[in-house]
Amino acid sequence: TDFPSLIPSKIYDDLDAFRKHPNRIKRYTKKNFGASFVLIESKNLYVCGEFDDDRDRICLTAHLPKNPSNRQWNYFKTEYIVTLMHEYIHRMQFSYSENSYDLVLLHRESRKAKLEEEREYYSTWIEIQAYAHCILCEFMNTNPNKTCIEQIRSKRCSSATLKRYRKVFNGFDYPIRYLYREILRWERRYENLNNR
Repeated sequence: TDFPSLIPSKIYDDLDAFRKHPNRIKRYTKKNFGASFVLIESKNLYVCGEFDDDRDRICLTAHLPKNPSNRQWNYFKTEYIVTLMHEYIHRMQFSYSENSYDLVLLHRESRKAKLEEEREYYSTWIEIQAYAHCILCEFMNTNPNKTCIEQIRSKRCSSATLKRYRKVFNGFDYPIRYLYREILRWERRYENLNNR
């Protein structure tokens, strides 16, 4: 499988060409990343994604106001990139190691069915790896001058994804330990790329 080059800063700049015509992002997404893109006009702004392993396809869905403010547009671009990269990590995981797809780390089980379902989802190895990358992106966007270890230890967490993990596991659990390790591994990978 060939994977496209995902350069966040380039994608961030490219998307500005579509601000007045966000429907054109569909063609851009298909052409550059082989992924589908659905735009839904909405007061709420968010981007979600899915990797369909049966069809080896990524689909992004964006909920975006009709005339987004500068702040909303910048937030959309960031979410588009983070979500696209999250789904590409899943695509690579499936391409290179199909058997790790079902690996679930041990975690404290909850008697509440909904919470247990969330804990099981966030304990899967594939989600830990992909969400660790999301957290790194959030750290880089909010506090680029601080290392990941400083931000993990900080009482004021700047990552919505890390906050969600901590809430699901009630502070700390075995999967969070692996999540921290994966965040630091992603940070080292980027440092190694930058030092080449």
